[in-house]
Amino acid sequence: MHGESQPNWNEGIRMRKGWWLPVVMGCGLVCCTRSDELEEADLVAPPARNPNAHPPPNGSSGPHDFFAVRSFDLGQGAANGWAGIGYDRDGLDTHDDLRGHCRPANGSDAGEMLEDGPGGVDNSFAKNVVPMLAEFSLGDERQAPEIESSLNASVDEGIAGLIFSHVASGHNATAVDAFGYDALRTKAGAWAVTDESLLDPAAPTSSASLASGKLHFVDSYVTDGVWVSGDVLSSTQLLAFRMRLGSIWLTVPVRRPVVTFDAEAVDPENGVSTNGVVSGEISVDELVLALQTQCGEDDLTAIVDALRGAADLLAGRAQSPDSTCDAISFGLRFDAIPIDTVTEIAAVDAAPSSGTCVH
Repeated sequence: MHGESQPNWNEGIRMRKGWWLPVVMGCGLVCCTRSDELEEADLVAPPARNPNAHPPPNGSSGPHDFFAVRSFDLGQGAANGWAGIGYDRDGLDTHDDLRGHCRPANGSDAGEMLEDGPGGVDNSFAKNVVPMLAEFSLGDERQAPEIESSLNASVDEGIAGLIFSHVASGHNATAVDAFGYDALRTKAGAWAVTDESLLDPAAPTSSASLASGKLHFVDSYVTDGVWVSGDVLSSTQLLAFRMRLGSIWLTVPVRRPVVTFDAEAVDPENGVSTNGVVSGEISVDELVLALQTQCGEDDLTAIVDALRGAADLLAGRAQSPDSTCDAISFGLRFDAIPIDTVTEIAAVDAAPSSGTCVH
């Protein structure tokens, strides 16, 4: 799917380059790669798919399956890897022309902080926030955590993950009621949904509990074999994404998420469904609150200022040059595997973080 032309979303909302600030690349807190340095050879094109391209009305729904995320990709493995992960959240392809865009906070260099990937992909989280979090050495005084590796190690260890349920199979399917859950593995190795991702974890049956999932995709569908959680412009959901940063856990509040992946094209050799994408937006205020919850009395002034400087969207609102940016675009790539129907519900270890966050 890479390298194909990018389709438009509803009249001007198009996919943009790419699951939570200013980029640190050995040159200070807000040092970022300029748009004229984004060589085509360094970029991975975003998936050529249209999340709002509904299938024909006669599309049918096949069996409904469960999928668990096997690995995550924040683009840390390649120069400018962030640029091909995510979707266009605001209908703008921002490089040198900032007309129509919200104003950057804290006097940030707009040309650096607001730069999009190919086709307008918005992913300030992977571009700016992830390197910044690592630079601040959150949770580990010995060394800055390599966040993508830490995230995938958490999945391998069974202490973090995502599960998508009631994913319709087939080439096209309409009006599918699906869910997303925070997940982990039990001591016996079984996949389990965390109680924090359910409205009623104590329901009489596990199926009733699962039906009370907080992340509820009421309008998901399948088009050309790609499962889509719903239209990005109508999403009002919250995906609470748990990330381990050294010795602390940070729950990243991803608002208005849209999730896509190749539910039909499961690799027969390894059973993996690829090309998964999570795109959304993070309110800076909510992300700051999540950090403060973990970091207690630590002085977070510098990191909070940097987070505000990485904002490139308006939370829950269309772009406007009359407003200051207050949300951070989020993009994450993943691979998933089909799993048996989940019946386990487990509690998340709520142990407080050890030590301080900032060293």
